[in-house]
Amino acid sequence: MTVIKVVLACAFVLTLIPMANAADIPEQAICAAALERLFDRRSISHYVKTATEGSRKVHLFASRKDSRNTDACYVQGNRVIWRVESAPGMSQGRWRNDPRDEVVTYSLSGDKLSIALKYSDDSGDSQTFSLSKVTEAIK
Repeated sequence: MTVIKVVLACAFVLTLIPMANAADIPEQAICAAALERLFDRRSISHYVKTATEGSRKVHLFASRKDSRNTDACYVQGNRVIWRVESAPGMSQGRWRNDPRDEVVTYSLSGDKLSIALKYSDDSGDSQTFSLSKVTEAIK
């Protein structure tokens, strides 16, 4: 009987611990981490704004080093799609969703947000971020 009480108590306590899931994560945080990984930035990009493009929300970020460079990003399932929004001497880039483009995905485990890159030659890598730190950095 004591074992059952302990199991029930543990189950109750676990229901009180907030567990992050994809629906709870701001897309801006996912995009910020993905752009940091893509461009090997040492700090999270500065979040600029969210705009609507067709039926999707697009999140715009500026590089902390050069605010003239901006990137756009959106999340589709567990995939992160991005493009150069503006940069000196460049026009708006195309969305990186061609089969030959790198594939950027994210996964979540507790406070760990992992961004994985996979290239068309099957090489790739991943980087893990503290979700709470990324979320705080974009505020």
